[in-house]
Amino acid sequence: MLAIDLAHEERLVAIMDIGTNTELIVGNRHRIMAASCPAGPAFEGGAIACGMPALDGAIEDVAIDHAGNFHLTVIGGGAPQGICGSGLVALLSELLRTGRMNLMGRFTDGESRIEIAPGIYFFESDVNELAQAKGANAAGLHTVFSEFGIDFDQIEVFYLAGGFGRHLSVEAAQRIGLIPDISPARITQAGNTSIALLPTSSCRAGPIRGANSSDR
Repeated sequence: MLAIDLAHEERLVAIMDIGTNTELIVGNRHRIMAASCPAGPAFEGGAIACGMPALDGAIEDVAIDHAGNFHLTVIGGGAPQGICGSGLVALLSELLRTGRMNLMGRFTDGESRIEIAPGIYFFESDVNELAQAKGANAAGLHTVFSEFGIDFDQIEVFYLAGGFGRHLSVEAAQRIGLIPDISPARITQAGNTSIALLPTSSCRAGPIRGANSSDR
């Protein structure tokens, strides 16, 4: 709230910091409503078979080409050792986009696991863990917006806070329903606002400055 200068904000804004506990804030200087939802550790790599924190060796982005091959971005550029939160969101999005996973979270090839790199697997049980975390986040968003009395399309700026939010693919997050389907132009990936510099007149016109975080 300090980092985006909410106390002086005339626009209607929302802040979402996704994690084991997701914090949500909606409002402006005239009225503020806050909520928290226990989403569980899935989007931080917890309870996922090959999940890991956003450290060297973690897969942070995934793309699937027309031939079904996986193209991975790995933190540190070395061999993949696991997959972190941003990679999990990207993987879910790509499996859904390419039809390898249906809307019920079931793999369409009849298998119970998919190998995304040598020795690194993604299971249907992992989808279930992520679906529960996503459901908690989505329920929290719908609840706080409903209590405030507005729709998603009335938000002028939607801040994704935290290290995870900074590295998240907005397109992938929207495809799986993790964040609202609003114009990407209204979404700002603010980074770790808890240790950001105090706002200045230029802060509100551009990205929020702060230290990097290992959460992705």
